[in-house]
Amino acid sequence: MPKAVRLPIARTAQSQPIIPAIAKPLPLEPVQAVVADPTPITSSPTPAPTETTAPTDAEALAPTATNPLEDFPHFPGAKAGCLDIPSCFQTGNPLAKVAAYFEKELPAKQYEQRLEIDETERKVYQFSRAGLTQYLSLIEIEGTGTVYVLADAPRTLDELKKAVEVPVELGNVLAQLVPETGAAGINGEDFADSINATPKDFTEPERFYESLGGVDAEGFEITPTPDSEIYGDLKVVRGQTPEQILVSTITPTLQGNGFTISANSSGEYGGGLLYQIQKGKFTGYLNLVPTKDGTGTIVTVWTSSPM
Repeated sequence: MPKAVRLPIARTAQSQPIIPAIAKPLPLEPVQAVVADPTPITSSPTPAPTETTAPTDAEALAPTATNPLEDFPHFPGAKAGCLDIPSCFQTGNPLAKVAAYFEKELPAKQYEQRLEIDETERKVYQFSRAGLTQYLSLIEIEGTGTVYVLADAPRTLDELKKAVEVPVELGNVLAQLVPETGAAGINGEDFADSINATPKDFTEPERFYESLGGVDAEGFEITPTPDSEIYGDLKVVRGQTPEQILVSTITPTLQGNGFTISANSSGEYGGGLLYQIQKGKFTGYLNLVPTKDGTGTIVTVWTSSPM
């Protein structure tokens, strides 16, 4: 079977802030967006017995209590599921009004946010809280209103129409693997400042990086470039073997966020076992690799099988 085509990731050779990898999508037929009626639905004046109010579309998608996006301030009346993407929301309001709402409400909910892309029909904000960084892409569609999507990277309308989305909850799972300040390794070392892996942590780094980095001719550091099929950052969890972290943290956290994970490994890659993970249309691979020095485990998520 031919390998699925996924979105390319723009990378730079020189040292710059690292932006989370864009999961490459599989092609889908474009789906026509449906405009949500921004007019609130008023209740009937006829008295009725008190009932539990059904959650709105946005509330129904709220992840578990461990999800930093649990109280994300969705635009009032926005309908979820546009373009067949669970984290895509649509409103009949113009882009300017939707952008003004988020610029006010994100800081009010204690999210750090900054405007990354400012175009006539698209605005993209980077926002973060509790170790999780995501992107809010607002896209105005002429004659229909505005759609917005939460994702691990900026999105365009064309990408949304074709994408099989990496579930946003996968970012939550990786964020929960980050050690707390003062976390110690098996020998008492403080590893709080080394939560992301580097090529030196791997026994076979060339199997995980397109470029191992280094120093250019002018003496500037070149940032290592992970494989484009890797989702998010390469996390290092110190003080636990792959078997320990799989049982104690990863499996229950994945299942708590709606994923299924294969009971048995589907092979070995780069010195560590692979486990298939699935949610909705997304299928990925969890790669648990012992660090070269034996102090912990590198957690890698592939958006397609690396084998």
